[in-house]
Amino acid sequence: MARGLERADYRLLAALAALALALILGGWARWGNVTIDCGREMYVPAVLSQGQVLYRDVWYLYGPLAPYFNSLLFRVFGVHLTPLYLAGSLAAVICAYGVYRFALYFAHRVVAFAAAFIVLIQSFCGGIFNYPLPYSYAAVYGSAIALLFLLTAMRSAFEPSPGRLVLAGVLAALALHLKTEFGMACFGTLAVLHVGLALRARSWRALFRNSVTLAPGLLIVVLVAAWMISLGGVEFITQENFMSWPTSYFMRTYGEHWLRVTGYDLSPQTVTRYLAKTGLFVIFWLGFQLVWSRLARLRRYWRAAFLVTAGAACVGLAAFRPDQFEWLAFRLLFLDQMVLVVALCAIPAGVLAYRRAWSPQSLALLVACCFGPLLAFRILFRMLPAAYPIYYNGAVLAVFLALLIWLALGEKALRGAEHRGMALALALLFCAFVVWEIAFWQIRNPFLALWDDRQLYRTDRGDVYLKRRILPAWLQAVEFMKQAASRGEIVMSLPEDTALYYFAGVQCPTRLFAFTPGALVPGKMTQETIAQMERAPVKYLIVSNRSFPEYGVPVFGVDFDLELGDYIRSRYKPVIQFDSSPDPLAWKASVWERMAQSGRGSGQ
Repeated sequence: MARGLERADYRLLAALAALALALILGGWARWGNVTIDCGREMYVPAVLSQGQVLYRDVWYLYGPLAPYFNSLLFRVFGVHLTPLYLAGSLAAVICAYGVYRFALYFAHRVVAFAAAFIVLIQSFCGGIFNYPLPYSYAAVYGSAIALLFLLTAMRSAFEPSPGRLVLAGVLAALALHLKTEFGMACFGTLAVLHVGLALRARSWRALFRNSVTLAPGLLIVVLVAAWMISLGGVEFITQENFMSWPTSYFMRTYGEHWLRVTGYDLSPQTVTRYLAKTGLFVIFWLGFQLVWSRLARLRRYWRAAFLVTAGAACVGLAAFRPDQFEWLAFRLLFLDQMVLVVALCAIPAGVLAYRRAWSPQSLALLVACCFGPLLAFRILFRMLPAAYPIYYNGAVLAVFLALLIWLALGEKALRGAEHRGMALALALLFCAFVVWEIAFWQIRNPFLALWDDRQLYRTDRGDVYLKRRILPAWLQAVEFMKQAASRGEIVMSLPEDTALYYFAGVQCPTRLFAFTPGALVPGKMTQETIAQMERAPVKYLIVSNRSFPEYGVPVFGVDFDLELGDYIRSRYKPVIQFDSSPDPLAWKASVWERMAQSGRGSGQ
């Protein structure tokens, strides 16, 4: 069983807490991006706190738990960004602590600290991929709940009890109602745990007895599902809300491209290529272990010379050929197929559990190797310390780093009984590459820069630093929406820019407020949206230059949502242009006014 926390662990946890505090204070209000997904995460809980019903009155693509939890924060503390910042930051701290405790079940505290350090560092970047103001609070809270579930499952492998198994089932149910993939990973891991416990007891009655503990969690799932279905039926929820449902319009139209971009590609060529890379990784580090074991028999200065030479080579390569350094690191250190490697580890972990009669330690190791890949399957070949992976990679990082040290230095080094200095050096190199990669991403990708020429935007709904490239056009759009609302005129934002509604304090006139590719389903949903625009009636449209190259269909109304685009062009005309900046990355928008002959009740 994992040992209890010792004095050294408390010191390391205190260091992590200090790091978290520094990251929170240093980046306060600089996270997020108000022109894309983050606006949805502000707007939806705000309208829910005013009495609207999720899905029925306001569209949402994930489970109901995150928006209703945030709406509760708004009801208690007022509609303001500060509660969201703090709740997201707390979730990041919970994830870091969870990863630290999880790693202690199978590795030395060096591994635990390194994995938790990476979780914290990647959680407070700028752009939309962070924890305080993310593209999705469902992903933020889901990752925290999933790690709490994992700790409960690991503990149950050693000391199973009805109360602990009930808690695991309830946490799995909560994760399911945050984001589907989190819940499925938890329930899949729980199935492995229950079967392992039954095989250990050599009793199918034990499996039945343990399965009964799932009842509270399954009851939560059934009750929430029944409520959701009561709002409009199964098809309404799965086809007109949940974009990632397997049979949804989005998945049928854009799913294959989207999954491939995020790292899930099971083509034979891709799988073969990454299996070959995995073989190279294993051979290299086993060879390193052989060399190091020989050096360990020599005098210390030979080992020191080896380390200095290797370190100098890494530093030189990073300084003078950063592209080559990154290429090498992603093959020998921080693998982009890391999820695949951990998934492959589940096979020997299962064999080991079988041979050891499902002993607590072997079952816990199997649970650890199963959970990470089940959760992170969508980033199978695209592991990064940034972007989508930050919500899925905590458990995978811990298991992989333990595997790296085991391959390079042996089992005793993993437990801290031998080669502690070298194990520490490997962990530090791992962390250093993550910090370097995040910094490199900040230069390459403007969404991940915290201090990239920003200006404070202070409002009664919260403070946020805006990138200057979206000023002054975006502020003009907010002001225009406020003034129109004061005159009783309805304004609608297209295709996204949901934060305009939030900061202007107005509600979107249609149930669907973000027209990203695949969100608006052709046919019934499109006709209902047009009818809602007619009933409002919508006098003005704010149409921004937001494009969607990541989906392969960049232009709203031209490459996708053609019916709605034709409707807009036939009834509205551009009258005002916000900002004429020559910068191609600048946020721009135009105001379209309803033409006089297209008054309320006009034909469709």
